[in-house]
Amino acid sequence: KGANAVVHLAAIDYDWKAAPEKYIRVNTLGTWNVPQAAEENGLEKVVPCSSISACGLSEMRPEWTPQYLQVDEAHELRPVQAYSLSKQIMENMGQAVSRGSGMSVICIRPLAVVLPETLGEFTEFIDNPQLRWLSYYIEASDLARAFCAAVEAEGIGFGTFFISADDTCHPEPTLEWYPRVVGEDAPAHDAALFEANPRASVFSSARAK
Repeated sequence: KGANAVVHLAAIDYDWKAAPEKYIRVNTLGTWNVPQAAEENGLEKVVPCSSISACGLSEMRPEWTPQYLQVDEAHELRPVQAYSLSKQIMENMGQAVSRGSGMSVICIRPLAVVLPETLGEFTEFIDNPQLRWLSYYIEASDLARAFCAAVEAEGIGFGTFFISADDTCHPEPTLEWYPRVVGEDAPAHDAALFEANPRASVFSSARAK
């Protein structure tokens, strides 16, 4: 009571390797409870923490790869893993709550979050030459600013927003490593963007900015 917004980050993370039914039960029901309580207490806004996983591209399935670069919020969502699906469901719930109540719901989709204390572990992870991954990341301090901006933003009924660094954590130009890692040529892309920033992220934060 007395607040005008709530930021919801509580969930079972993918790295916990929980049972599929636990991801669905805890992540979706827990998210459902937050806007219900917010509406009951007269709050104007909910900012849930979704994930890049909502689009399914983090799963690195051979039949589901980026349809264009940079991937933005208009890109189709096709998750199949329970954690990823729980994030898509929470976004759908947020949109339904916004439609039904008029409450502002802004879903933040962070990429791999890097903290100073996890930098060593993250570096070891990305240095694996066998890694099949789209080399995305976001520094925790930048993500925190994104959440603050979402709380302060006005005029948004419902929205989803990728929060990504402008570059990748791969040392090579994106269009050079992409075919080797993904197993197919880079899809349609903004040539000027990748010429200006050869290591540009696969994911776009332009909408959030």
